[in-house]
Amino acid sequence: MKGKNHIKIKWQTKQITEFCKLKILLILLATGISLLVLIQYLQESHAVKYSIHSSDRYQIQFQYPTNWQLMEKTSRFDYDVDVIIVSPMIDGLITVQLMNETGLQALDFRSMVHHFYQHSSSIIDNTFEYRSVEQPSFTTIDNQEAGTYLFTTKDKHGTSLKYPKLATQHWIVKTPHSFYLITFTSPTEKFDSPEITKIHNHFINSVKFLNLQPDSE
Repeated sequence: MKGKNHIKIKWQTKQITEFCKLKILLILLATGISLLVLIQYLQESHAVKYSIHSSDRYQIQFQYPTNWQLMEKTSRFDYDVDVIIVSPMIDGLITVQLMNETGLQALDFRSMVHHFYQHSSSIIDNTFEYRSVEQPSFTTIDNQEAGTYLFTTKDKHGTSLKYPKLATQHWIVKTPHSFYLITFTSPTEKFDSPEITKIHNHFINSVKFLNLQPDSE
């Protein structure tokens, strides 16, 4: 009889042990799932959200971070550029300038891009120091021919800017009707960061030019 009770107790102990193991496994599994859900939620909550801006005035459409401030020029007395988008922390800046002088269409596009680049690289200023980082290369934006190059601008006195050294990517784009000068500026220390790079790429890949059909003769 004693032997049977011993076997019964041993069997019950084994069952309890197996149950505890199963319970621990389920707790670990639930915790793992909870962590995965939490990580996904944090990634989604920190993901950059984008707004679409379409301008009939400047015949361009693009996506930009929703929490950045966009201002579009509506008269000749406004700021110098046609469209400007600024990040809330002033660590990112996008500008769009329409150049619709008809005489530009007759120029060789690549020569014109190199001319802009040479002009930028030869700027002499008492406040800022300009340095070329990437010479002109050629690509397409919305299937339109585009030239791009990269400069850094350094505040010689280190006082007038929140970030004394900035990097600016320039794109010059030729469409059937006009040219566009698009720039993306960020502090050099942040320009190649994953966050800024993602915004930079998303913006330029989202650019669409409106009314691309050439004028009929």
